[in-house]
Amino acid sequence: METLRACPKARYEDGLDTAKSDVLADVLRQIGCTQAAEILTNSATEAQAKQRIAEGADCFGQFGH
Repeated sequence: METLRACPKARYEDGLDTAKSDVLADVLRQIGCTQAAEILTNSATEAQAKQRIAEGADCFGQFGH
């Protein structure tokens, strides 16, 4: 629940770009979500996310959209 408060606060009150993984990781650390922050900043996790996005885009493209 605290994440649901911290992210909008960081974005709209503090003016931080929470779309950037390092910024979001800092927000998560500040509220005690260190494990989530470490997963978010792990380069293997980032590579896996990019691969999933590419696969989704390819799948979407196969259906003519």
